[in-house]
Amino acid sequence: MKALYFPGDTFGLEFVYPKDRAVQLAKRSHQNVLSIRNEMTKNMADQDKSANSASNQELEKTEVTGVDPSGDPVEVVVIVGSEPRSNRGKIK
Repeated sequence: MKALYFPGDTFGLEFVYPKDRAVQLAKRSHQNVLSIRNEMTKNMADQDKSANSASNQELEKTEVTGVDPSGDPVEVVVIVGSEPRSNRGKIK
């Protein structure tokens, strides 16, 4: 899943994946995918879901990057700067 858009909203939530998984998804979908360092998966598995937990604080501060279908880095603005295909041409 790349993004989630709720009916009536003019914005969506984009998903970010660990780099290895992002590369797999980019190759399979032939699209750029947002990514974070693989080491951040340890924070994603943490059971403490409070906003103040050390794991969540580290995730909030981590750099979000992107990968293209060949696995090469791509600027985040290239990925986030475009709206999803299904919403193109629709009135917002």
